[in-house]
Amino acid sequence: MTIKFKSLLFVLFIAIISISSCKKDDDADRPVTEVDKGSIFPDKVVFNLTKKNDSTYTRSFAYNLPSSSSNVRDTIVFPIDTNSSLATYNCTLEFFENNVNKTDAIRSLGTRYMICFKDFSTNDLSVAVKEFDSKGIALSLTTEWKAKLKNVNGNIRITLNYNQQEKIGTCDTGSRIVEIWFPYKTIED
Repeated sequence: MTIKFKSLLFVLFIAIISISSCKKDDDADRPVTEVDKGSIFPDKVVFNLTKKNDSTYTRSFAYNLPSSSSNVRDTIVFPIDTNSSLATYNCTLEFFENNVNKTDAIRSLGTRYMICFKDFSTNDLSVAVKEFDSKGIALSLTTEWKAKLKNVNGNIRITLNYNQQEKIGTCDTGSRIVEIWFPYKTIED
């Protein structure tokens, strides 16, 4: 036998021993652990908007999640006065599950829930949090919005996250309970 053939046999022998010594993956036998997502599973979000300098302008905009039986997806409208370059609004969010308002339940467990607003153009809008939990971390059920530019369209991504322990103030931690892309437009009024 040549040296090449002996080397090849040796490598083949080592490969067979290596493969046969592999044991079954232990992860396959482990039960899947469910992630704790809390007990509130909203199927509708309502964005209530009141113009700060004109309380007669109060509007509600609804967004039903795909799990809902309804397909309502309003567009949030931020009117800006013709003679102004900025409009300020007070906003409250409400979360519903099977037509039951769960907002107070979220508020009472505020150290575990966090609402975040993302992916909108900060050239068009800005948001300031006005409601915090008992630890001083943003809860964001109440906010203040400023519309800066007229006649623009976009989307606001709103998320509701739940943390089994206590939230740490970061939007991307915990279990995502709600994620919606709420359309908006600013108009000249």
